[in-house]
Amino acid sequence: MITFKLIISIFGFIYLSSIAGEYYALMQIGSEEYVVIDGALNVWATYSGCFILTYLIYYYFMSLKDKEPSPKQLNYAVLIIAVIISPLLTLSTYTIIHNNLNDYVKCNSLNKWSSRYSSSTYAISKEVCMTLVTDRKNKL
Repeated sequence: MITFKLIISIFGFIYLSSIAGEYYALMQIGSEEYVVIDGALNVWATYSGCFILTYLIYYYFMSLKDKEPSPKQLNYAVLIIAVIISPLLTLSTYTIIHNNLNDYVKCNSLNKWSSRYSSSTYAISKEVCMTLVTDRKNKL
């Protein structure tokens, strides 16, 4: 059973680290016509998931070697990751991304707000925003 948990944790880490890589790419915005930025809670959850899964991979690997860390240590690690490390990374990510968006225009009609996902869309000009809106309407 621990082997199965280890494998699932590795696949989850690979998935979440690919999403975190997209945030890293957004921090180095080049000359894209438009940029879609996920909401702060989505970024926070991604960073938390990456670090927690990293610790779980270590935890399960040590369990396979019969050197299992205490569950109390696991609880402290998850708490520190979710409450201290991930919010600081989220704040720094958002600060860097928004500093790079000075020349962009916010496309209010393309923003998504729901209980599970939120995002904001920024474009180089209002014309690009209007083009994106018409493309979105045509897809519906």
